[in-house]
Amino acid sequence: MARLAILRWSCPKVSQYDIRRGPPGLTTINHTSPTKILINPYYKSVRLNSTSVPDCNITPNRQFSTIILHEARHAYQDYLSSVDLGADDDDPIFEFDPDNDDDQDWLVDIVPVAPSNILIDSQTPRSVCERPNTIIDNKTYNGENSKDLLDTPDFVRYALEMDAAIFADTHENNNP
Repeated sequence: MARLAILRWSCPKVSQYDIRRGPPGLTTINHTSPTKILINPYYKSVRLNSTSVPDCNITPNRQFSTIILHEARHAYQDYLSSVDLGADDDDPIFEFDPDNDDDQDWLVDIVPVAPSNILIDSQTPRSVCERPNTIIDNKTYNGENSKDLLDTPDFVRYALEMDAAIFADTHENNNP
């Protein structure tokens, strides 16, 4: 429970954690309101916090802990898209706050907490994840000031999932 309190304090956009039926974890991103993280404890691996099936080719050692970290990262991604972190406004068409995500596509200018290269709003190729386990190498996006769509045809969601999977795996393995 202490880990939940720390995550809530460190990610101001998390308004509530709740349980429900459905997928093991769910976070709705929206750029504006506080985020609610939903967890489904009905899966045995979640209740036992045990090893589960791979997600983005990463096998979680402790499913419940990994879900909490993964979904909290989604809330953090949403937070990053709605704040001013000192990024420069390069295009007068998109000069509005928040300037960390001028085109409001969840790809941002600054990611202070690693991994920091997956969500950058650029045309730089990166590996992303089409869930559950398809890794797409060299995925490119439209770049800054040209909005990429969450789903078809740009699939920003793939970058969000890869970023959350790597974050959760890194932090879960460093916090036994």
